[in-house]
Parts: sequence; C-alpha cells; structure tokens
Amino acid sequence: MAEIRDVRVAPVDGTPKLCITFDDGRALHIVLSDQVALVLNAGGWMMREHAARVFEADLNSPNPVSRRLRMIDVGVAEI
Repeated sequence: MAEIRDVRVAPVDGTPKLCITFDDGRALHIVLSDQVALVLNAGGWMMREHAARVFEADLNSPNPVSRRLRMIDVGVAEI
C-alpha cells in the first residue's frame, strides 16, 4: 500500500475537494461534503486530544503543552 504524501482541501474543477496524494503519484479527490468536513473535524479533535493526553501522562498532570494542544485550530474549511 502506498504512503500518503500530501492532504489538502482545494478546488478541483470549481468544487471544493479533499485531495489526497500518495507517494506513488496517485491522487484521490473526494467532494468536500458536510459529512466529509465533519469527519475531518472529528479526526482533528481526536488527534489533538490524543497528543494532549500523552503529554499529560508523560508529565503526570495537565500542563501548558497539553492545554495548548487542545486549543489548536486544525483549519478545516467550511463549506
């Protein structure tokens, strides 16, 4: 299976799409529907929360890093 090289939201043929490029050159374009945007936002939230919990576990308490991670805006485009 090919590794993901790049992921971005971009207009393709005038329609906003989630564009995934693989290291073998293949590209996948998914229409940025409300459902896709919701999944992207949920995935961003899950990654931020996971990273914050790892820092809290490493330092045995909430800390400035974990609090800042929870505040990061992942920048998913709205439709």
